[in-house]
Amino acid sequence: MPTYTYTARDTSGNVFTGTMEATSKEAVREDLLKMQYHPTSISEEGKAGRSFFGPRRIPLGDLVIFSRQFAAMYHSGIPLIQALNAIRQETENARLKDILQDVHDQLEGGSSLRAAFGRHSNVFSDFFLGMIEAGETGGVLDVTLERVASHVEKQEDLRQKVVSAFAYPVVVGILCSFVIAFLVIFVIPVFASAYSKLNIELPGPTRFLIALSNGIRLYGWALLVVFAAGYLVWTRSRDMPSVHAALDSIALRLPLFGALLRKVAVARFIRTFAVMSQSGVSILDALNIAEKVGRVKPIRQATAAIRASVTAGESVSEPLRAHRIFPSMVVQMASTGEASGNMPELLEKSADFLDQEIDRHIKRLMTKLEPLLTVIVAGVVGLILLAVYMPMFDFLKHATG
Repeated sequence: MPTYTYTARDTSGNVFTGTMEATSKEAVREDLLKMQYHPTSISEEGKAGRSFFGPRRIPLGDLVIFSRQFAAMYHSGIPLIQALNAIRQETENARLKDILQDVHDQLEGGSSLRAAFGRHSNVFSDFFLGMIEAGETGGVLDVTLERVASHVEKQEDLRQKVVSAFAYPVVVGILCSFVIAFLVIFVIPVFASAYSKLNIELPGPTRFLIALSNGIRLYGWALLVVFAAGYLVWTRSRDMPSVHAALDSIALRLPLFGALLRKVAVARFIRTFAVMSQSGVSILDALNIAEKVGRVKPIRQATAAIRASVTAGESVSEPLRAHRIFPSMVVQMASTGEASGNMPELLEKSADFLDQEIDRHIKRLMTKLEPLLTVIVAGVVGLILLAVYMPMFDFLKHATG
């Protein structure tokens, strides 16, 4: 999703600038007007607020620490402005420090907490802003801040679990690539030179490896240029909705990993929807934000069906049952919750169960991946070495025969 830089005036006539992630300039304008700001200019963010490789982001871990500190200090009775000032002085992230200073200044100027954080919606998620607004409106800011902190922590835990699941095959793949590159670039030319002096006929696999080695040594720079260009295109296009949709569709069909990613998407969607509903956010608003968190196409389709059902005064559980991405346990908990009047609490428990299931899934995945990757790496390296030594075996056989 593109990031836009805007200049606007508040109700007192003060001019300020900020950034916001949105689908279009018109969406930015509508959001600003909802916050009672009058936009004077809106432009898509270019180099401002970006590093060479894309938008500068604050690590989720830093936001987890901030959320927990902010909740704890406010719950202890420390005024918001003092709490923000204390956290700003302690944080080591320079960008977060600047943002907290701006939020602090806005609060001193009479702005609401939601509006102050809303100026930095490219950092603070719709979930965070929606919870802050619900807490301010309902007078239960201390409760919502605690829920925000817990939710962000659980989301970070879930992200770390997924990263750990993908880290092992990625690291093994990189190491395998380096080993193969070393053999192709440095080892094979030595054998090719020796075989040319022996004037022996080379088998097909050996000729292929020699040709591959010559091609990489001669045109390796072109491959580096292609990879660099591909990386730059990826960093610039990965936030586009169409690219997201295509990548999500591919990811959910991956062998071994597809089922894990589906569970992760459902867990994030269910937990976000449950926590926001518990905090007084309307069902439709909670659905809209949870949809952005779940993000994958099956979740978006289910959200549209749930939204239509709720608008028509019908249930939430029936549309869930109609979409197979949701486990039967989630559907049953939603149905029971609707009947008993505590659906958000039961849905949050189902999200906890899904987190446990994700843990078990990752453990099973690792037990399958470790021997599989070992066999693949050994097989690839073994085939290369076999192709390299085949002419030597033939030469020795003929020499001794």
